[in-house]
Amino acid sequence: MSAAADLDWLDEDEHCWEDDETLFESLEGGIALRHIFHEKQRKFTDDQSRFRVVNGGRRSGKSTIIGAEAIEVADQFPGTTVPYLANTVGRARDILMPHFEKFISEHDVRLEFLRGEFKVFTPNGGCVQLGGLATISEVEKGLGGSYPALYIDEAGAIGDRLLRPTILETFGPATKDFLGKGGRGIVVSGTPDYVP
Repeated sequence: MSAAADLDWLDEDEHCWEDDETLFESLEGGIALRHIFHEKQRKFTDDQSRFRVVNGGRRSGKSTIIGAEAIEVADQFPGTTVPYLANTVGRARDILMPHFEKFISEHDVRLEFLRGEFKVFTPNGGCVQLGGLATISEVEKGLGGSYPALYIDEAGAIGDRLLRPTILETFGPATKDFLGKGGRGIVVSGTPDYVP
């Protein structure tokens, strides 16, 4: 039996897609928050680079865009985990939970919270895992994982001793499995220090 014969059951019209966006349109849920973004946020989400940096002032919408993209990516990859990391897990929770609650109340996004484990689930079964980077053991939690994206917020508060191995050795390399498959790579965000 030939390989082509093995695929006779596949109806090309039903199972082919032009790009990642059309691939995920057919999934139940299909969270899309692009309509709430301002122009600079849309430019950020349109950027297909594997490594993106958001260096913006306070109240500029950095965490909104990162949280929204994390939810969209998790929803596109059912059963996967999308890490959102800040300097502590408590800070990650304090930053993103108000955004997630706003997505629910103002934009009718269906999310479920497992607050004790710092997890947020999308309708398709994707998960955004909130975490901290305060110790080497937290950095090492990324070893052996496979993530469609990695979001690091408040990077200036983390410090190079923990940030560098997170990006280069643990969580960062775990995003490679999704390259060319709709993964969004690594995003690092923060506000520059004030220098008099």
